[in-house]
Amino acid sequence: MNQTKFWLLLTYVITAFTCFSSLYYFKYLPFSKSLSSLEHLRLDYFRQGGVWDDSYLDSPQAIAKNRLNLNAWGGFHEIKIDNFFKEDKLSLSYDVILSENSYIYLYLDRSNEENAIGIRLSLNKEYPSIFFRRNGKGKFLEKKALQVEGKLGRNKFEAQFNNPNIQININDSKALSFSSKEHFEDELLFAWGGSSEVTPVSVDNIKILNGAGQLIYENDFSLKFEHFEGIDIAVVIGIMLFIIVSTQLIKDEKLKLTASICFLLFFIQSGLLYRFYLSAEYIEGEEDGVTKAQIRTMMKNKIDKFEFESARNTQKIFFYGGSKTVGVGAREKEETWVKLLEAKESLKNWRLYNFGTISADSSDFIYLHERLKHHQPELIVILSGVNDHDSKEYFQNMRKLTQGSPIQKFLLIQESTYLDDFSAIEQKNTYRNFNKLKPICEFDNVECLRVDDKLYKSKESLYDSGILWVEWIHSNSYGQEVLFEIVADVLDRKVRAL
Repeated sequence: MNQTKFWLLLTYVITAFTCFSSLYYFKYLPFSKSLSSLEHLRLDYFRQGGVWDDSYLDSPQAIAKNRLNLNAWGGFHEIKIDNFFKEDKLSLSYDVILSENSYIYLYLDRSNEENAIGIRLSLNKEYPSIFFRRNGKGKFLEKKALQVEGKLGRNKFEAQFNNPNIQININDSKALSFSSKEHFEDELLFAWGGSSEVTPVSVDNIKILNGAGQLIYENDFSLKFEHFEGIDIAVVIGIMLFIIVSTQLIKDEKLKLTASICFLLFFIQSGLLYRFYLSAEYIEGEEDGVTKAQIRTMMKNKIDKFEFESARNTQKIFFYGGSKTVGVGAREKEETWVKLLEAKESLKNWRLYNFGTISADSSDFIYLHERLKHHQPELIVILSGVNDHDSKEYFQNMRKLTQGSPIQKFLLIQESTYLDDFSAIEQKNTYRNFNKLKPICEFDNVECLRVDDKLYKSKESLYDSGILWVEWIHSNSYGQEVLFEIVADVLDRKVRAL
């Protein structure tokens, strides 16, 4: 084989590889994943209690712009180093990038989840900068104002651990100094949390030094090329060789056209790569949703699981809803808001049935109610709004549900979601949905409870009595407890009247 034929054959092979990888890339994005340090991120960090753990850690947006972006995948993530440090002297430093109205939790130690300590660095008037201790559920045990505030853009955070003293500097100014011998008895564990999609925050340039000044941990979240796959190498070589030899050797016009299309696709991919890594812009992707058939099957299984015969003469309360009614986000089942209601003394003579089903919306509640109404519960409690994306259809379904059983009593509860800008409360999807229910709320058999008014507008400042969320939709165990407290008083009044 002469040299010209060899190069022509090689060009054919490389072009074929490039075409294949281009098509494969659009579906699975192997090129962008292998360029990233996502594998490194997965090994060093893990989510705490969230629902979309894999989605966040698999998303290139998590380390876009060469930093750890807590706002990726809807925001409010908690990430901690999967490495404990047993040192009497330790120096910790990293950069925190704040945007307007944002804040971030900077944990100084999470080795004991029942007494985690940290600070909140903030540009948000609703969530000011504080030092805090919190319990395992998320409730603040202590909080006090910091002496310094954060600034827009990059902030320098430094912590000096010198048993038993801890000193915190922010932007080279002393922010806090205290003794905490208790937290030197065990190993130290560092973490970050907070942010939302509209108020992004990031962490960068993490360094941990021991007492001797030796570097024991470092991460700058830069793109790494150590995870190249063979298909990626083929793509890169293909580009180089194609530019060099194609204009001289490829005479076939059809092959030229095919090769041109393949490499056009590749350059489009490069644009996507820029958006994923450099802009940190959220790109709505195809998600693996739960189908209606799966939801209805789960509902049927729940109905089959419950024993109704023994409770024939017992007063009953049915709960309808989605994953928030299931209690997703709580550490354990006993800490979900419905389970807390079951344990309430005033409800000890009532039987509570939780038919909450992941991803269920108002149309599914109708399906469920048709199969349950003959059991004649004294009250039906519905927590809803997040999974309904059409307010008009939501209203129609809820009206059909409540007015199809005019003698049935209903308590309709608004689902609340994470919020860091209180001026936007009335723009929330769940708030708008609940506004549509006003005519329904006026019926004699219906009462409505707007959780946002109790959570974000109350004098008790419930929104800042602890960390309430595991991500922007689901509440942690303390968030479940707060919801229980909001609902419990209303439910007590309802059952007394029945």
